[in-house]
Amino acid sequence: MSETYLDSIRLFRQKKVDELHGDTGWLALAGLYWLNEGLNTLGTDPACDVLLPDGSAEPHVGTIDFRSGQATLSVTAGTPALVDGQPATTAVLRPDSTGAPTVVWLGRLRFVVIERRGRFAVRLWDHRKDTRAGFPGRQWYPIDAAYCVPATLAPYDLPRNVEIADVTGDVGAMPSLGELVFALHGQEHRLVALGKLGSLRVYFRDRTSGDTTYPACRYLDADTAPDGSITLDFNKAYSPPCAYTAFATCPLPPRQNHLPIRIEAGELFDNSRH
Repeated sequence: MSETYLDSIRLFRQKKVDELHGDTGWLALAGLYWLNEGLNTLGTDPACDVLLPDGSAEPHVGTIDFRSGQATLSVTAGTPALVDGQPATTAVLRPDSTGAPTVVWLGRLRFVVIERRGRFAVRLWDHRKDTRAGFPGRQWYPIDAAYCVPATLAPYDLPRNVEIADVTGDVGAMPSLGELVFALHGQEHRLVALGKLGSLRVYFRDRTSGDTTYPACRYLDADTAPDGSITLDFNKAYSPPCAYTAFATCPLPPRQNHLPIRIEAGELFDNSRH
């Protein structure tokens, strides 16, 4: 293996660590609250619909009025709220499905509205969450070039939507152009690829799942070269966000992506703490 290749994998893995530790990383998540039609209360009072961490704010700091897919925030007088960086007492909250969600700051807290298959929720971060400092770090298999393999896209006659369940129990459709065909350990395998050309991703399980890797699955983004060739580098396989927080909405692999082999590459997971 060349040092350039090794450095590229190390850089990728460091970026995955940084994603967890950032101010809006998965370790800083403090809540996921599905919005009810009508008025949703916001505060540290245990009776609130959107419950803020104890000691982070007043018992009642405002409401989110959710009607027909639109969320409108109103904060009580004197609450130091910033909406997209500007002081505000009321605002319509754009969800993440717009590509530019409205960001609300309440002191050390930050939240946005997310949309998942027609359902809307408040995703909340707490910059003082203790898991950020106490996280032991991601663990990885040693880099093994044998797990970096070429793949070809076997397209469907027509692009189709594939039913994908997520960890919340919802099932929805995700677009797929076809299957990625590759050889590993002398055998041919196929994985349903999601997304579009140039940004294909697979969700997969294998016989390490629940043993040395995260039980639900791992994710892998296909590398596509300028000439259109595709590589699956399982050294970059990583655990989904739900491995690190209960407040994620991770998609799970379709049954076709349960591989009958061990892929001893990519991210490890300590299942004794799961």
